[in-house]
Amino acid sequence: MLKPIEHILNNPNDLPDVPRAVKEYLQSRYNADFLYQSEVRKLREAGHSEEFISGVLYGHHMASRVLDEMEGRQRALKEGD
Repeated sequence: MLKPIEHILNNPNDLPDVPRAVKEYLQSRYNADFLYQSEVRKLREAGHSEEFISGVLYGHHMASRVLDEMEGRQRALKEGD
């Protein structure tokens, strides 16, 4: 197993400090509306199937949720101090 993955599994509350500006930028880039306007057309033109495109959108959605989860855990850890 890769060491970074093993570390996260063994230490789920050891979260990197993600600056708000970075989080907001990534949340905007992972937003479905942004993806439809910027990426979906390109993927269709490249000949990718709707299933593939759906998978890309879902992957971005899950990445966005990870950012939300990190923020929630950081907030909970600060409140627990």
